[in-house]
Amino acid sequence: MRQTRTITFLFAFALLLPLSAQDWVPYNAGFSNIKSITVHNSGLYATSYPNGIYRSMNDGASWMPVNNGLPVEVVDGLEYIYVESVGSNGTYLFAGTASGIYRSNDDGASWQLANGPLTANFSVYANKWLKTGSKTLAIFAGTISSGGGIYATVNNGNTWLQGANGLSTNMRVNQVAVVGSTLYVATSAGLFSSINNGDNWQPVTGSQFAMYGIQGTPTRLVCISDFGYQYSNNAGASWTTVTPAPATPNANAQLILYDGKYFAITGTSAGVLRSTNNGQSWQAFNAGLGGFDATIQEEFHASGTKLYMGALFDMYSIDGTTLALDEPLQALQGRVYPTVFRDGFTAEMPMDMRSARLVLLDAAGRTMRDLRLVAGTQWVSCEGLAPGTYRAEVRDERGTRLIDLGTLIAE
Repeated sequence: MRQTRTITFLFAFALLLPLSAQDWVPYNAGFSNIKSITVHNSGLYATSYPNGIYRSMNDGASWMPVNNGLPVEVVDGLEYIYVESVGSNGTYLFAGTASGIYRSNDDGASWQLANGPLTANFSVYANKWLKTGSKTLAIFAGTISSGGGIYATVNNGNTWLQGANGLSTNMRVNQVAVVGSTLYVATSAGLFSSINNGDNWQPVTGSQFAMYGIQGTPTRLVCISDFGYQYSNNAGASWTTVTPAPATPNANAQLILYDGKYFAITGTSAGVLRSTNNGQSWQAFNAGLGGFDATIQEEFHASGTKLYMGALFDMYSIDGTTLALDEPLQALQGRVYPTVFRDGFTAEMPMDMRSARLVLLDAAGRTMRDLRLVAGTQWVSCEGLAPGTYRAEVRDERGTRLIDLGTLIAE
């Protein structure tokens, strides 16, 4: 999300209070306007207007700029590096700029243009990134007719294909989310879905209104729309609006599902909201955010057991117990997520995992769920599964353990 280029910097002093376990933890990064964050090869990367990209190899204790090869703009004799976004597909880093998409295969030490024929200017640029299956998606700002929308690559940016088949040219794409085996896209004209990894999109009946954020599970979708904060138990066919309204819907709003909870950047003075009951109610979640960062945030990113957020003057994080839904697919090992779940969870397996079973064991080592795995992504319902802690394993047909996937917690 872009900020106004000219910002009046006001300074205020506040008492320093101890942070609770539920507070945002500041990084005191030393740079501002943090518009995008990603994790790549154990490095933490953040964009900063107008200073480009910074990298930390020690979780933010120290930072260094990594801008070699990125485009430099000269304004009134001063050099600026405008980077709107940074993302990773596990192999390459990608940067969205007003001059096009750049990529790096050496952890940001150098960058090369990988934009091809895509439109690039200060209104149309790669704003968000998502890895889904074999595809890396670049979600562009601007209307589809002006060059915005969704573009996909299966070869790390050597070539790009438009991923807007089924979307209208006057639409703006606001957010794309992976929900089980379905992709959902929130647009200025409504919600669309794809069951073929974004090759084609279909309108979701009952969801033809502007949406700014979308996340969810196969049994519960949550959105921010022109009608407020809403949730759906039937894949978007009908929606229930949260009352009283937690915040005024805003085109800069976005959602993330992390650690079994929904988090929302409202784009308003309400700051960050959190829902711990599947989107039915929302509460302010701004403790630990300093000064104007409590009202001006940019973007979420989740990796491992940490949720990151960029804000006006600093970046922040909170710790969790689960893997995030927007992490790149761990293709060699497989994974199950989220760790803490209510309706069920998602299992992602490598393409050569054809004759194997997913087994859930209770604390006593008893098998409580045993089902055949398929390669790729599948949704596992928790119907009939008692609340508790389970060990997830992949076993072959003879019962030999192949992969220990870790712990799952059914609520």
